[in-house]
Amino acid sequence: MPLSGRDQSLALLLVDSISEDGYLEAPLEELAEQMPAELEIDAMELQTALHHIQHLDPAGVGARSLSECLLLQLATLPEDTPHLALANLVAEKHLPALGARDFVKLRKELACDEVTLKQVQQLITSLNPRPGSAFSLIGSEHYIQHEVIVKKVKVSGSPALMMQSFLNLKSTNCMLEF
Repeated sequence: MPLSGRDQSLALLLVDSISEDGYLEAPLEELAEQMPAELEIDAMELQTALHHIQHLDPAGVGARSLSECLLLQLATLPEDTPHLALANLVAEKHLPALGARDFVKLRKELACDEVTLKQVQQLITSLNPRPGSAFSLIGSEHYIQHEVIVKKVKVSGSPALMMQSFLNLKSTNCMLEF
């Protein structure tokens, strides 16, 4: 179903608000309040736009919590996926217990045996808790290189500024006195 121009604009606004991990961290009400009043954007319109975004790939993008992220991904699985109903229940209500590895409590809450719980755990751990990470511009192998170092050069406390430039793989240093 094609989106209207307004709905496309709202969806783009929300996409710009999604973190690198794929989460919408700001509440919809807050985003609506930040918009100019003359646009008359309310949280319900943003909710509709978010609903459209959450049905795009990768599954789970646009979620507002880990629970919602996992539920969105579970919703894309075939209905005959083994233990899907229990996995939904764990994702919705029992993530803290799963994270704490409180399997006794989980078995009691879910009324299931150890083998079933293990299969539910495997299903949930097969999901991606950071669906936007594949599109992130900065990966874990990247780091930030400082460009300015401030050093105390004299005992009297006059600082010196050392600037480092990396051009064509050559390093040049220059000292600037204040």
